[in-house]
Amino acid sequence: MSELEYEKSGHRATFTFNRPAQRNALNMRTWRLLEEAVLDFDDDPDMRVGIVTGSGDTFCAGRDLTELAAMAASGQEAPVVPAELREVFSRSPKPFVAAVNGPAVGGGFERAIDCDFRVAASGAWFSLPEPRHGLVAAYAVHHLVRIVPFGEAMRLLLTGNRITAAEALRIGLVQEVTDAGTLLARAEELADQVASAAPQAIALTKRLAMVWRWVGLERSHALLAEGEPALDADRRAGLAAWAGRPR
Repeated sequence: MSELEYEKSGHRATFTFNRPAQRNALNMRTWRLLEEAVLDFDDDPDMRVGIVTGSGDTFCAGRDLTELAAMAASGQEAPVVPAELREVFSRSPKPFVAAVNGPAVGGGFERAIDCDFRVAASGAWFSLPEPRHGLVAAYAVHHLVRIVPFGEAMRLLLTGNRITAAEALRIGLVQEVTDAGTLLARAEELADQVASAAPQAIALTKRLAMVWRWVGLERSHALLAEGEPALDADRRAGLAAWAGRPR
């Protein structure tokens, strides 16, 4: 069983986070598999649109904090996931649809908003708990304010509180909410509508839209890199507290 399932059908591909026992948390192996799969998808002329979802009842719990806590406890420096990899869906020339089948937490939330649009199951929920662990939501801090109203973005980024699928629909974080049983079929229907359009028109549309989304992003990344060293003590304390929490 692979930590990431990658399947092609017609002109679409489905990327499924597949670590259900770990709530589909992203360890470094999953990140590497994701990078390889998207590179293959981008290079395949038959592929026109991607769907991103999770196995079981969780979309993605974000970065594997068990892996990070073990590294911190042993004095190892946690590997940094490059910005280019965190932005792997949005940097693709082809569109991605997120089918959010359950909780989308931290980096899982961020993988959903890296897609071009989102459909959620009615029982799904979203949160960015990073500040509670001494971390910064290193993707969302750059991108969420470009997707939802500023105040809504800051409420999520600063409180770590979760919101329901219905609330996510209200603020424009997701574009549709459907029953869990029909979620993937609806995502496939929407993906096929995209795939049936003229490929060059779709590619140019995404390229032009991303010009707006990337405005100021380089400076934003630089500011985060400058500020992150100050978080080291908080980050280590947060990970230690998380590792010691009751299971």
